[in-house]
Amino acid sequence: MSKKKIIVDSKLCIGCRQCALCCSFVHENLYSVNLSRITIITNEEECNNTPIVCLHCDDAPCENSCPVNAIERNSQTGILKINQDICIGCKLCVKACPQNVIKIHPEKRKALKCDLCNGDPECVKNCPTNALKFE
Repeated sequence: MSKKKIIVDSKLCIGCRQCALCCSFVHENLYSVNLSRITIITNEEECNNTPIVCLHCDDAPCENSCPVNAIERNSQTGILKINQDICIGCKLCVKACPQNVIKIHPEKRKALKCDLCNGDPECVKNCPTNALKFE
């Protein structure tokens, strides 16, 4: 299984949120950090930003917690995706995620998480400082 992940270098992140905005646009056709599958944590005391991304864990707590098996792993790529047709919005995956990166869509009431844009992540391609890499 070829399993690539998004690697974050928080020292390079300038907090522009370009990654989050392009993510939401690709998935929701709206520029909204609230609908992004990536989260930027800002530490004002240390004056730095850290993008937090899904790690597509090998033994994924989100996948294991889903009572309807809406979270599926692609056996070739290792990418975990949420099947929106099956998701019931119960939030068990949100609670189980160790990275705290799964959200509930405010209108659709279904879980949102990174799907690595099917192996070509827009956040990585649009990061102006190369703080995100896909390796």
